[in-house]
Amino acid sequence: MKSSLAQLHTSTMTERSTIKERTGLLYSPLLLRLSPELQQQLQTMAIFRPLRRGEHLFFEGEPIRQFHYLLSGRIKEYYPTSEGEQCLRHIALPGHYLSLHQLLSRHINYSYSAMAIAASHCWSWPIDFFSDLMHRDPAVSMQVVRLLSENVEHSCRHTCLCRKSRALAKVAGYLLSKSRQLTRQARLIGSKTPSVQIDLRPLELAADEICLARETFSRALSCLTEQGLVHVRHGVVELLNEEGLIQVSKVVNGHGWEKGRRRGKQSRKAYVD
Repeated sequence: MKSSLAQLHTSTMTERSTIKERTGLLYSPLLLRLSPELQQQLQTMAIFRPLRRGEHLFFEGEPIRQFHYLLSGRIKEYYPTSEGEQCLRHIALPGHYLSLHQLLSRHINYSYSAMAIAASHCWSWPIDFFSDLMHRDPAVSMQVVRLLSENVEHSCRHTCLCRKSRALAKVAGYLLSKSRQLTRQARLIGSKTPSVQIDLRPLELAADEICLARETFSRALSCLTEQGLVHVRHGVVELLNEEGLIQVSKVVNGHGWEKGRRRGKQSRKAYVD
């Protein structure tokens, strides 16, 4: 079996992290509301982990030894199939925890794999250490439960997004969701100008995440660009009009923009306003 980074890296990686990366850890959702003593303990146990594009954080079938916090980059979680293909599970953005739910699971091996699709940086904690800490300190347990409940809510919203009947509404909602995740993460680490740029490369993964064909996703993205709601350059999307995107994302019955665009520019402008 291939060896993942979880088996290759040691705690010496923490020494290679920068002040910015250690600050990002301190302001991560898991540590944010804890006492200074607990924060110090968790910082001491955290392992800093850089990943190159295409490098795996862990593989399906490996023993579950750690959970991870994505500080920068993007990581693809997927289920390998018997045909050698990859069934997308989730695309993690900065601020997302990977395998956090394993703290409450009885599984001993990963049922999916995680691979960086861009240069990424993670902080990792040993599962055994953290499970023991949860038993000893209710504050840590409550932090974990709160984060897991937020993950459940996000999954419910994502399911609703995938059920929208119009591709344009799906893509608009998807961009808003990703933008809010990135903005929240930027504010946590004290950024005065949170980024609202979303890297969609490769586009087929973004399309797969909301159950669309790549061509359909691309056409919807072009429509949003025509309306002046987004700007796209080399696969990176900048949101120009969030309110307009919110209105587009609410269209699920075929009576909105996509139908109106065939009646000319006046209908489209009226819809966005």
